[in-house]
Amino acid sequence: MVNRISLGRAPANAIAPRPIPTKELFSLDVDDSIWDDIGLDESEQTTDLPLWLVDEGVRMGIQGILLRDRCDEELQRLRYELKSLAEWHSEEWTIVNMAIAAIQGMSTICLLYL
Repeated sequence: MVNRISLGRAPANAIAPRPIPTKELFSLDVDDSIWDDIGLDESEQTTDLPLWLVDEGVRMGIQGILLRDRCDEELQRLRYELKSLAEWHSEEWTIVNMAIAAIQGMSTICLLYL
């Protein structure tokens, strides 16, 4: 199709689809080019297409925003885990200090049988 467009043998305003790697044909993702339906309708005006469909930079920008959003979500999870870990450590530290205070002044022989 790219050859036909370059030779002028394609319909006016024809747009060649992005190539689909044959190795990835059966492991499709929502962003793969097989889902692009650009240029399938002859009555369709290709000049008014949304940028997310025709501009690779816009597509990459959208993917970047989605990745940033996932990173923000992960950061929230990590902050929650950090808070939980700090609370757990504080409780454990208190228990250890209480145990040390309880055995202060006991003889070594008493400690062997505790």
